[in-house]
Amino acid sequence: MTDGRLTTYAAFAAAILAVGALGITYGKSTSPTPDTAVDLAMPEMTPVASAGGSAVGMDKEAIRAEIRDYILEEPEIILEAFRLLEEKRVVDEAQADIDLVRANSKELFDDGYSFVGGNPEGSITVVEFQDYRCGYCKRAHGEVQDLIREDGDIRLVVKEFPILGPDSTKASELAIATLISQGDAAYERFSHALMTFDGPVTEQTIGRIAQGALVDIAQSQAALSNPEVRQRIAKTHALGSAMKITGTPTFIIGEKVIRGYLPKEQMAEVVSLSRSVAQ
Repeated sequence: MTDGRLTTYAAFAAAILAVGALGITYGKSTSPTPDTAVDLAMPEMTPVASAGGSAVGMDKEAIRAEIRDYILEEPEIILEAFRLLEEKRVVDEAQADIDLVRANSKELFDDGYSFVGGNPEGSITVVEFQDYRCGYCKRAHGEVQDLIREDGDIRLVVKEFPILGPDSTKASELAIATLISQGDAAYERFSHALMTFDGPVTEQTIGRIAQGALVDIAQSQAALSNPEVRQRIAKTHALGSAMKITGTPTFIIGEKVIRGYLPKEQMAEVVSLSRSVAQ
């Protein structure tokens, strides 16, 4: 057996070890079929044509032994197989996220009801799914605000996405009611106050937070009866489900989905890259 052929078999065996199963065998056809049998230890192989064109029959046990010896001599091939599989997974997930963003672009970037801050005419849009009781959302909040202020060309879309229980839902409902009843400026102050409040956001503390943000809490509470409040949250939850979002914060920057907290410097790099791609 030539070293090139042995390398191919060793790589194939390493891939089997990495994946844990291989749903094909080698037969007369090069394409897998639904009724193909599986031999995880070593797939059957048809004779391999030699360089001269003649068929070289290979005993399965002999091939097994040679593959085992080769892997023992070159164990790093297994790590290489894992690395290649991981690289493929990352690429596949990135493309899947791009597909999700494109399929849901209208709801993400221009739903007609989510708060839009930063520079409304910015060349790049950052969408944030947030929960007021999320510690990482609170950590990200100041950094996102700094990034928007320093960049000056970012359009921010805030998605109220309460997922951490009744108090989260109550806070988001009151924030949306404030947006509906008192406008963007009042919402922005209230949302900022909720995110920067040093303590648990509960039904008991919300009134005090609203007062500190100069929000008319009575007016906001009256607006809670507007069915639009709960409809907006329901729509955002449906969008989150479509986007496969299971945690907060989640950011969409251009066509990239960031699932979790990202330091400002790294977020700025993503913004810069997304802006260059869009141009």
